[in-house]
This record gives sequence, structure tokens and C-alpha cells, in this order.
Amino acid sequence: MKRLFAILLSMLLTAMMIIGFTGCDFNFNSITNGDVTPGNATPGNIIEEEYTNEIYFEELPMILSSRFVFTVENAERNEDIGIWGVNVIIENKSLEPLSFSVDNVVINGIEFSPAWICEVFANEVVNGTITFNLSEFEENQIELVETIEFTLNVLDKDGNVINDVEHQFSLTVAHESTTEEASEVIETSDEINSEIAKG
Repeated sequence: MKRLFAILLSMLLTAMMIIGFTGCDFNFNSITNGDVTPGNATPGNIIEEEYTNEIYFEELPMILSSRFVFTVENAERNEDIGIWGVNVIIENKSLEPLSFSVDNVVINGIEFSPAWICEVFANEVVNGTITFNLSEFEENQIELVETIEFTLNVLDKDGNVINDVEHQFSLTVAHESTTEEASEVIETSDEINSEIAKG
């Protein structure tokens, strides 16, 4: 019985690792010409892309633990692929893999259940994106995100919960650029480049 349990646990962790790899590595910067390709891109700094709106939070919270560091960087909205995502940076300072997930997610006072699991190997730093479908926002009549809350869950390789620090996040959006604003930035940039070209 114990052997069967060990095999099942190993299979579960392997599945979480596969899912987490995709979840951790997906990032808006790895999107080109409407195709989503997991890559090693760094979050943020893509306001020039017409299909993406950047979202900034009033504060950039960080959880500092003896075994990991979890930092919220920013968020982005991509109308082309219908995704709204929170970009995070995770550092595993321990000597074993750690699994990260979120629950108790509330956006503008409405509960959501994103399927996000991220496996981070020992002494590794990864970029991740906690993603939501914009169709869910439309169903709940959310045009712009104002607040987002969630609980971060962290498990060690044996499935034990790491709770040496509080894992609660409460974020307030300071500004979300609209598609129109993003287009204006692009048009202004194009005009400047055109003038420079004319010399």
C-alpha cells in the first residue's frame, strides 16, 4: 500500500512539474504574430506591442522566505489571445523542488479559479504568469481590473505545506493602459521615427 502511495505521489509530482513548466514559462513577451510559444522572455517592457496592455500595481509585493522569494512584477492584458495575466518572479532558494499555486482568488470582489501550478527546481529562478481568460471577465462584466487578491500555496517535494510566512496578496491596480492608449503610443512612436527618417 505504501509503495502504491509512493508511486501515485511520484506521478502527481511529475504531472505538476509538466503543468508547472508550461505555467511558469508562458509569458507575453514570447508571443509573436499571434502565436504563443513558451520561452525565456522577461515580463514587462512590451508597451510597443499593439495587442498588449500593461497593468501596473500601486505596490509590488514580495514574499521573503528562508526557502523561496515570490515577487509580483506587473500584469498584462492581451486581447488577441483573450488572456489577462499577472507576471511573477519565483526564486527557489532551497535544495529541493517546490510547487507554487494560487487559490482564494478574488478580482473586483468576484471569485475566480485559475488553473495555475508552477514547479521550480532547486536554486532556480523562473518567470511565471498567472493567467485568466478574458471571457470570464466579460461574463462577470469586468472591463478593467481594480483589485486582485489571492493566496499563494507552496509545497515541498513531499507535498508538505510551507507556511513559515504569510502568503496573502492584495493588489490594487494603479493604471491599466487601454487599447486606444497603446495605439496612441505606437502612432506617436511611428511619427517620431518617420520624422527622424526624413532627417
